[in-house]
Amino acid sequence: MYALRLSTCSHHLGMRFHSLGPATSVWAASPCRAASSASMPGGFAAETSLLEGLPGLCQGPAMDRAWRVASPLLAGEGCRREDKLEAVSLLVAAATAASASSSSSWRPRYVEPRRFGRGADELRASLEHFEEAGFAVYRDVLDTPGAESLEEAQSLFWDFFESLGAGLGREASSHAWQDPRLRDLVGKGIFHACGVGQSAVQWHLRGQRRLREIFASLWGTDDLLVSMDGLVVFPSNYSFHGGNWYHWDLNPLLWQGDGLPMVQGYLSLQTGNSQSGGLVLVPASHQIFQALANRYKPSLRNLRDLHGHADHYVDFMGYDEATTASLDANAVTLHLQAGDFVVWDARTVHCNVGPRPGASQGPLVRAGALITMAPRSWASPEVLEARRLAYCRGVTLTHWPNHFVPTQQPEGGSRWQAITNSAINAINDKATRKKDDAALACRFQGPPTLDAPRLRLLGLDVDGEEPPSAGICGALPDYPLEIPAMSPIWSQS
Repeated sequence: MYALRLSTCSHHLGMRFHSLGPATSVWAASPCRAASSASMPGGFAAETSLLEGLPGLCQGPAMDRAWRVASPLLAGEGCRREDKLEAVSLLVAAATAASASSSSSWRPRYVEPRRFGRGADELRASLEHFEEAGFAVYRDVLDTPGAESLEEAQSLFWDFFESLGAGLGREASSHAWQDPRLRDLVGKGIFHACGVGQSAVQWHLRGQRRLREIFASLWGTDDLLVSMDGLVVFPSNYSFHGGNWYHWDLNPLLWQGDGLPMVQGYLSLQTGNSQSGGLVLVPASHQIFQALANRYKPSLRNLRDLHGHADHYVDFMGYDEATTASLDANAVTLHLQAGDFVVWDARTVHCNVGPRPGASQGPLVRAGALITMAPRSWASPEVLEARRLAYCRGVTLTHWPNHFVPTQQPEGGSRWQAITNSAINAINDKATRKKDDAALACRFQGPPTLDAPRLRLLGLDVDGEEPPSAGICGALPDYPLEIPAMSPIWSQS
């Protein structure tokens, strides 16, 4: 989830957006500002969160409208709906202008990482590098190294998008990738809709033997679950504004262990260059996770108290400038080649950076798959059953294999990522669709057939190498399921 940290404190706004005096003065005088400041718990008014819905920065106008009406932040006596809309509009304008100006010059150092090959010695060396730097890059991870195996994976990638219609083809002339309406669906480079989490390309890549070996070495067990998350896509003309957006996909409030909380992974299907942007990591930042976490825990607790939950996404925007400057000084963009796989400790501060104009002549400047594995023992029986349902119903989840956290409800669901459904509706709106454009056919056609190793990664008990007979998707529970998503976890750690 993407968030922009802003302040309801007028002097902080004055510092951060000093060039937009009218915005800060109107906000400071607003009855909404006074009401929200008075109602924030524990001094939270000085630094609170305007979550989601900032046009051009987060999830688009549909979520923005919903947030403006529903947010508990701007509430209280004397705070009319019109005041809310005006105040939020001013803050959005200020944030957009400030982020656009700061993002143009932010380009982390572009580096050639050490790529670890096959064999026991290379695997041991990669684990040492991972422990020290908080990440490791592996080359040629597909089962059969070489162009033919890579082309098969790339072909499955394009097959998925072409099956959706709407002109999302592999040809350089595919103008649909340049449709600005697609940006709300892609967000900051991740496509997580239309059953992509149960697509043939994702299951093909998840079952690669070398990926299982890498995660088994990291966790010390080969009894693993695989994540069911989405694909990375960056249209060639696409860039997002917002500068650095350093974050963890891990909330310190949810992690009280001393060991490795989670490993995240990305398999690149396209070779990058210094113009294409890419994954940004802050090497060795996992070693200061606890220090950073302790610094921000009061704000995180207030966020939890305000919204009733503590999300697993934590960013560093809007906090102290010294931390941001330190991260800027150490951040690197990794040069990844097609077939490279990078894993990073979830405590490693990371983000990505968008491409420069003209970085690619094809429809996409970056393409890849998000793949994570974790010990099966971390998942409850309820989560294992829910994963079977997700596979059968085309539900995409996050990178947490041990939690059931959907990114979009399937057809007939009640909620989850309403913005995704809104973006699909916008693309398919006949009033705005070009004459020759087809609609986005976001209909799950059923899951791919899985072999025994992949069924084990799904969470099923499979003996031998022969997959079980038909019936995997029989007798499914109703959807959606009420499963606690991200409550305090990992007590066994």
